[in-house]
Amino acid sequence: MDNSGEKGMGITLGALTLAALVFLLTQLQSGVVEQPMLKKQIAFFLEKKATLQTALKESEDLLKKREEQLQQAGLVEVKYSNLINGLLELSKSDLDARMISQKWKIQSSDYPSPSASGASQQESTEPKLQRASPRPAPAASGVNPKSTP
Repeated sequence: MDNSGEKGMGITLGALTLAALVFLLTQLQSGVVEQPMLKKQIAFFLEKKATLQTALKESEDLLKKREEQLQQAGLVEVKYSNLINGLLELSKSDLDARMISQKWKIQSSDYPSPSASGASQQESTEPKLQRASPRPAPAASGVNPKSTP
């Protein structure tokens, strides 16, 4: 029985070895078949990475340009505020300046205006500009619409 037991064990071991060999060969074959697809995926992701890096650099450049524009807008705002404040000061003594400030309803507000360097600790008045609304035209018939007969 010893001989038949060893024979059965050998057959079993041989069958397991054959099954493992078949499994490894199929895995190797599927790896070879999938290799071109994986290479294409790698190339695609490398291309995507390059595109994202370019987009990141462009967005950083745009951000720098926006910051410069914001600084320039701050300078323009300060100049505009100084101009309007000068007009308000002048309107105290000059009739034409007073008429302009009344026509455009320019008034000073009590909140700080921005300085050229950014935030200012000193409080100043910043003018408020409003366009005067036109008055409604009088009724053509001369009849008062509020009166009832």
